[in-house]
Amino acid sequence: MLLILENNDKLCDPDQYDSLVRAEIPCKEAEPHLHEAVLRHMVHGSCKTLNQSSPRMKNGQCKRNYPKEFVAETRRGDDSYPQYWRQFDTPIPINQNVTIDYRWVVSYNPWLLLKYDCHINVEICSSIKSIKYLYKYCYKGPDCVAMEVHRSSHYDEVKQFIDARWIAAPEACWRIFKFNLYRMYPSVERLQVRLPNQHQVSFYEHQTISEIVNDEYFSRTMLTEFFALNRVDDQQSRHLLYREISEYYSWHNKEKEWRRRRSQKRAIGRVYTVSPTEGEKFYLCILLSNVRGPTGWDDLLTVNGVQYSSFKQSAQYRRLLESDSSIRSCLVEASMLRIPCALRRLFATILIFCEPTDVRRLWDEFLSYMVDDYPSTSTTDKSCIMNTIDRRKSGVFFVDGPGGAGKTFLYRVIIADLRSKGHIALVTTSSGIAATLLPGGRTAHSRFKITINIEPSSMCNISKQSNLAKLIKQTTAIIWDEAPMANKETMESLNRTL
Repeated sequence: MLLILENNDKLCDPDQYDSLVRAEIPCKEAEPHLHEAVLRHMVHGSCKTLNQSSPRMKNGQCKRNYPKEFVAETRRGDDSYPQYWRQFDTPIPINQNVTIDYRWVVSYNPWLLLKYDCHINVEICSSIKSIKYLYKYCYKGPDCVAMEVHRSSHYDEVKQFIDARWIAAPEACWRIFKFNLYRMYPSVERLQVRLPNQHQVSFYEHQTISEIVNDEYFSRTMLTEFFALNRVDDQQSRHLLYREISEYYSWHNKEKEWRRRRSQKRAIGRVYTVSPTEGEKFYLCILLSNVRGPTGWDDLLTVNGVQYSSFKQSAQYRRLLESDSSIRSCLVEASMLRIPCALRRLFATILIFCEPTDVRRLWDEFLSYMVDDYPSTSTTDKSCIMNTIDRRKSGVFFVDGPGGAGKTFLYRVIIADLRSKGHIALVTTSSGIAATLLPGGRTAHSRFKITINIEPSSMCNISKQSNLAKLIKQTTAIIWDEAPMANKETMESLNRTL
């Protein structure tokens, strides 16, 4: 059950979390009934030292990450849930063989636990990741898989979809009574960003170019009329940023002008996202986000009485580009709006064209957003792999995942980690196209000199004194992409050669 609180009741900081959710064993003398209920219902005692054979165990670790860490005070966590206050205290015996402490307590609400006297796990969703996850699954529709084998040539795709679609009773009632599926408040006004004389113009076929160019109506945009509003003796607009104009003025598209807002309904403005690859347009967006009440293009280009020739120079002399702050702001905004694959492309674009000064800091800060579409076990599996290599142990790992940009990005992360630690990794694939997508990638036949007409007893054409043989001896990891597509005899040939 998901409860969304009103704005005045939302929990905004960790101090407020403690008022609703606890993860402690209460004092037996002060709260005897709650103490008994916590020990009876809210102890995670199905794995680890309590039950090693539990299905919740994986590689000797609990899938739910119990026992938790001791925490001196409640704080926001790295994932969607906070880290609740868990102090070190004297362990409490459960039976003759088992004792527990605060690390094993599942978070709970005292009032609900005492009222219903059963296991009720209560968590606070404190991250944008949880919001993305919840609403994605609420509105994407129910899952269904349909397969049909028939002899008839007639195939009614619409009827098959309707027959296969399954709707649960709560969703059916909600739609029958026509309840709203969502509500957007406050309303959002999307603000256009255009360079001088580069705005879009719509016109009829019978109109001539000269007529359009000479008509002042076609030159009006949200941005130019924002400048015009600031040139008028209006003290309120002169203190506003471009994105704040929608809170006090409404845009009338037919007349193409800003008018003072009469309604009491709240509205906010959001400037269209501009990529750093768009050059001057990107720096114009930075200026509009920091300069209040500009009266025109020249006003944005002028700093301390000196007019510069580009928006980038103006932003630089306004000290808006001295560090990676503008790049970080771009990534912060994109991490809230863009899906992970688009965020990865943006990050790569920034590395190529924007020359950030502290790449590692940006990488560490936004890595979790860029890999948000990977399964939660991906990071754990990668650190399993890395531990085996660091300890110089033998091991074979099969990475099973969907193809495309996500898989390629995961391989790049593993390869970068290996090479940063001084390991030598040979990257090979089963197809030539895949080889071009990975750093240092080559086909298996090219890398290991596998014969074309391979036989069950074949060996790779690698002599013991060759440079390739020396390279293989120094190699600590071999990454073989699309391995299931390769003939098994090619792997057996490489195995015999090694």
